[in-house]
Amino acid sequence: MSAYRRLKFDQSLWSTLRDIHAGVRAVFLWTSDQDNHGMAEHWGRPVPDAHGYLRGDCDDFAIECDHRAREAGLAADAICYYRCTTETGEGHLVLGVHTDAGVFMLDNRQRHIRLADDLDRAGYGNWTRPQPGHAIHDLWQAVSFGLLSA
Repeated sequence: MSAYRRLKFDQSLWSTLRDIHAGVRAVFLWTSDQDNHGMAEHWGRPVPDAHGYLRGDCDDFAIECDHRAREAGLAADAICYYRCTTETGEGHLVLGVHTDAGVFMLDNRQRHIRLADDLDRAGYGNWTRPQPGHAIHDLWQAVSFGLLSA
């Protein structure tokens, strides 16, 4: 049994996800944590600058998408952070939304929302997610796509 709820995938959900992803992408400027916060790693919701831009890296993008998804009324137990490696082997974080049509990933590296399976085929791998009941800075578990769909 999955620890994550599967939302019913319909036009309304798809529109909400697209709006969240496009809305964050439209104001997001990738900036390293070192340049943005003076430290190697910082996780937190980005704060708009004087021009309304959000500066941050992949985890800041995922955190902002998470906040907007919850503000839009999506169930928290259908949303999950996923750590992975990209096709170039670098570490990365995306936000996954579990639906009955698959896990849709909101990813700052992608122009459009992609299914987890699509990212896997594009070279992403080594997927992990927080163990159910644990905070995102706590215990992570490896997952395979057989489990991602669950």
